[in-house]
Amino acid sequence: MIGFAAIHAVEPPEIGETADLADSVDSKNTRFNTGVQATDSDADKLGELILGLSSDNYRVRDRSQKKLVSMDQLAVGPLLECLDSGELETTERAIEIIARVGINSSPGNDGGAWLGLTRLMAGSGRIASAAADAVLDIKARRAAVAEDQLRRANIPIRRTNLTIQNQTSISMGRLPPRVLSLTSESKIDSEVVGWIRWLRDVAYFRLEGEACRDEIISEIAKVDRISGLILVDAELTPQAVELLSQRERPIIKLEFRYTKLNQEHLQWLKKVPIRSSLTLMGTGLTETDVTSLVESHPSIILDHRQGGFLGVSCNSNRSPCVITSVNAGGAAAEAGMQPLDVITAIDGETVEDFGDLVSVIRTKMVGDTVEIQYQRNDENQTLELQLKPLKDG
Repeated sequence: MIGFAAIHAVEPPEIGETADLADSVDSKNTRFNTGVQATDSDADKLGELILGLSSDNYRVRDRSQKKLVSMDQLAVGPLLECLDSGELETTERAIEIIARVGINSSPGNDGGAWLGLTRLMAGSGRIASAAADAVLDIKARRAAVAEDQLRRANIPIRRTNLTIQNQTSISMGRLPPRVLSLTSESKIDSEVVGWIRWLRDVAYFRLEGEACRDEIISEIAKVDRISGLILVDAELTPQAVELLSQRERPIIKLEFRYTKLNQEHLQWLKKVPIRSSLTLMGTGLTETDVTSLVESHPSIILDHRQGGFLGVSCNSNRSPCVITSVNAGGAAAEAGMQPLDVITAIDGETVEDFGDLVSVIRTKMVGDTVEIQYQRNDENQTLELQLKPLKDG
C-alpha cells in the first residue's frame, strides 16, 4: 500500500526551466476530463511543481510533492496527463498525490482522482500496479467514512434476516447479512446518499416507498456486489430500472414487491443483469410480459406472483403439505393456523405439497378471500381467510 503520513503542505520551491512541461499541462482540456479547470497562472505553477517531482535534488522533489498535495483537486488532471503521456519519470510520487486527494475529498469532488486511477490500473506495469494500490487505499478510507456518514444520519446498517424470493437470506458465516434498509421515513440527504456505493460488506438492500427514488438507486447501482435488492411499495420511474441495467456485475437476486411496472419499465428490466432470481410480486405485469422476461433471462429463476400472501412455511416438495412455521401477523396466524397443520386443499384445488400451495396462492391478490381445508390431529377442518401482503420478519 502507498503511505501518506509524511505529506504536508509547505511553500513551493523555486524551479526554473519549466516552459516545455508547463505547456504540456493543460488543465482546461485533458483527456481524463476531470472537470476541474485551472487558471493560466495555476497551470504554470503546476508545470513547475510536476517537473520538480523528477528533480535530482531531494529537497526539490519533497517540497514539490507537498505543494502539489496542497493544491488538491487542481493537481489531479495535470498529474494524470503526465502519467498517461509518459512525460513523468517518478510515477509513484504522482500517484501518491492523486491518491491523497481521493482520500481527503468527498466522492463527487475529488477532481477526477478515482476515475483516473481506476483507468490507470486497467493497464499494465509500474503505473497500473501503483494505481491499484492507491485505489485500495481510497476504497478503505471511503468505506469507513460511508459507515460514519450513515450513522450520523441515524441510518443504521443492521444484521437481520431478509425475506427475498420467499426465502430467508443467510450469510456464509451463518450470521444474518448486513442490510441497508431505507423507507419513506429515512431522512437521508444528497451528500449522504453519495456515500452509499462505498459501503463495505453490505450486499443486501431494501428500499421502500419514497426511498426508491432515482438518486438512491443510482448509488446502489454502483455498489460492487449486490446479493439482494428489494424494492417495495414504490412509484418507480423507468429511469430507475435503466440505472440498474447499466451495471456490469449482475445482481444476484432482484425483487419488485407491490411496485407497479409498465411496458417502459419492462423494456429496461429485460436488460438488467441478474444472476440467480427475479421476483415480481404484485407488479401488475401480465403472463405475456413475464414470458418476454423469461426469454431475456433464460438462466434465472423467475417468480411471478399476484401478491397475496398466506404466511406459512412448509417442507419443500414433501407430501403431505405440513406447516413448519407460521409468520406472526400474517393471514394464517390471524386465522388461527398452527405448525403441524396439514393443508389439503385451497378453494377446492388439491394441495399435496408446498409446490401445489405456492402454485395456487401465487395467483391470488392481496385482499382475496380463500377457503382452506386442512387437517389438525387427524381431524378435517375448513376456514376462510383474507390474504395479506408479504412482510419481512
